[in-house]
Amino acid sequence: MTAPARAPSSGVSASTSYEVKPADPYEAREQALAAWREGGLGGDQEPEISRQRYDWFYLRNPQGMARLNLLFNGEASLAGSLGIGCRDFYIGGERALAGALVDFVVSPRHRSAFPALTLQRKGREHALRSMDLLYGLPGDSAVGVCKRLTSHVSLEFTRFARVLRYRSYIERLLPKFLAAPTALVVDTLDFCRIRARLLSSRFRGEWAAGFDESFDALWAEVDKDNLCIGTRDRKFLQWRFRERPGCDYRIFAVRRKSDASLRMYFVCHMSDELLCIDDCLGVGSDSELEQGVLMLCRAARKLRAKSLDVHLTGETPLLKALLRASFTDRGSRPFFAVLGETLAHRELQARASHHTWYVTRADEDT
Repeated sequence: MTAPARAPSSGVSASTSYEVKPADPYEAREQALAAWREGGLGGDQEPEISRQRYDWFYLRNPQGMARLNLLFNGEASLAGSLGIGCRDFYIGGERALAGALVDFVVSPRHRSAFPALTLQRKGREHALRSMDLLYGLPGDSAVGVCKRLTSHVSLEFTRFARVLRYRSYIERLLPKFLAAPTALVVDTLDFCRIRARLLSSRFRGEWAAGFDESFDALWAEVDKDNLCIGTRDRKFLQWRFRERPGCDYRIFAVRRKSDASLRMYFVCHMSDELLCIDDCLGVGSDSELEQGVLMLCRAARKLRAKSLDVHLTGETPLLKALLRASFTDRGSRPFFAVLGETLAHRELQARASHHTWYVTRADEDT
């Protein structure tokens, strides 16, 4: 969940009148963009990029149009904005309409705890009238506000990383004249280890041109009864990664050699010499999942990537495969979810508390 950088308090107090109004994303497009600009959301990117991203996320999501909440002060001037993107979720096998809290921004003129809390609290209340649950991945500047509000699920969204080329790391420990040959030996041993573990594999890994019908088949095969997981069918993946403006994603598919059926996929993007895994999903045994991860490691080396990283929640078989493939914990940030309070939602609350949450970057707007 995005948020503006911290700014000194403007002296706003609880005595100042604030109102949060749900707005039509079409009609209030320019107001939302104005709130983003004033609050510094989007940084130095061109205004047209912000417009394209707004239209993509708020208006063209195949799972539903986003909710938009605008914050006004007593003089009816715009003071902030909060978006809630529609997300189709399964909670222990039961389908639910979720909302991803995004674009949380308050004008510097009103940047204190009270208006920020008002925007979050009222925005959530409005959304939960039509949604079953809301979730967020707050940045550093939004954590304090979110912790002051109710949540039913609190987890860590953990970054795992794997080194593929060791020279820059070894240079921190050894003199340069020793680092180069040592890194060559370590890289070669690692490459040979990966190759040896894949010699008898019944799978093949390849960079795919797009999301075909096999991605629907894989999603249908995923056991959702013990998971809390957002839908990852072909339609969602196409929108999230192929239609997202300003980003260039790569799709790595792991298929069975005998029938070309999809067993695992990774959606990635390059950031300098780091290959970031934005989403991944797989089915099969522990050994098969590990083979899929190692195939990606081998493919990433060919792209000259120095390391891989992925963000995940949940003790899933895929996480275990990543750890066996030498991924390590590199820190985390909070994830939270809040569910409706009606009687119909009580069972969902129980399911959400007891089942494993599977969340990746695909579930936020990055």
